[in-house]
Amino acid sequence: MEQLLLGVYSGSGPSNAGLTYNGLVGGSAWNFTLTNAEAIVSVPGIIKNLRVLLNGIPGAGKWWDFHLMVNGVATALSVLINNPDTSGSNLVNEVAVAAGDTVCIRAEPTDGVTNSQIVHWTTKFVSANRAQSLILGTNADTLNNAATEYCGIMGWAQNLNATEDFMRQVCPTGGTFKNFYVKLSADPGIDPDGYEFTLRVNMADSDDGEGNPLQVTITADATTGNDTTHEIPVVAGNILTMKIVPLNGPLATPKFFWGMCFVPDRDGESILIGGNPGLQPDIDVTEYNRIVSTAGASWFPAASEVQVSTIGEACTLEKLHVLLWPAPGAGDSYDFTVRINAVDGNVTLHIHDADTTGDSGALSDAVSDDDLIALECDPTGSPNLTWPYFGLVSFIEPPLIILTDKSANMANKMVAAGLI
Repeated sequence: MEQLLLGVYSGSGPSNAGLTYNGLVGGSAWNFTLTNAEAIVSVPGIIKNLRVLLNGIPGAGKWWDFHLMVNGVATALSVLINNPDTSGSNLVNEVAVAAGDTVCIRAEPTDGVTNSQIVHWTTKFVSANRAQSLILGTNADTLNNAATEYCGIMGWAQNLNATEDFMRQVCPTGGTFKNFYVKLSADPGIDPDGYEFTLRVNMADSDDGEGNPLQVTITADATTGNDTTHEIPVVAGNILTMKIVPLNGPLATPKFFWGMCFVPDRDGESILIGGNPGLQPDIDVTEYNRIVSTAGASWFPAASEVQVSTIGEACTLEKLHVLLWPAPGAGDSYDFTVRINAVDGNVTLHIHDADTTGDSGALSDAVSDDDLIALECDPTGSPNLTWPYFGLVSFIEPPLIILTDKSANMANKMVAAGLI
């Protein structure tokens, strides 16, 4: 199982005076604190194929050096971009990761290097277990020790919100969620202080069919927790959120980061999901956004489409699902289209009148290495100002399972015996 891990941030660039860090999926302002950018791996595998694109040259005699970080240590999966280049890749080094490991990306400058306001990055995760992919989540907000809050489950979850509607993400395909890991930046406080984290499906606590949610509780004297027992089935179009509940008024208000595993019903699929509270597309002008959740995920006009594009690698994009809140209104509509290298792709959907959801059906787009991918929102008429939440599938054909001689001999014996 191979999966693309996509990131971009189009606000302030990494510091040109010291090491800064960012989430491996999604993206936010580059941070001097490593733990503010980490997420947790939920299944073993390898991470490889680091690609980085800058919006400007480093400057005469200068360079940027980007590293995959695992458990706070710089790995051999790195990309050095020397002036006058603006991009680079490492398709050689591979880094093994295990369940519970933390990951992020680090930017290292030479002194006086030109600030790059936009950095795009992509890596690939190859699972050691068939049909298992990563859900990576990062958050730079402190937890509320007095009230329940919500966030999305994938990418950069900024501005935790008491209103769950704002934090929704859409699952574009069927599968199962499991292996939920959470880490806090500090101990919650004194026993019985704690925080409870729960996967929600369609605005209700997730259910494994026996009344058990996928849930992690971390109490005093601990900073980590996991649920590797319960598995939650989902179908295309389900709404996904995470609920965070403070327990017993914790003394501490730490930051947190997490990871889950998604097992698709169809091997080779992984999910890309996005949406951000308070950031709405224009009702008169076509605009563009990232296909994964990032902090400050504003919709940008055509002239700035490259700023919200992510770097692709060979795959097929399909199964676009979009949820609007509220509906466009009578006689009005929104069209959403996947863009490849600033050109409309085949994957598109139309949401009109009182409808609030749409999906692209059987449409698909082939992506090649280093293609730039974005999502277009095109209003028609005078639609209501709305919040879009979306999900998309990336499909990479899994390798064939080859029968060994022993398996073939067993099959022949079963045929001879009339068993198959």
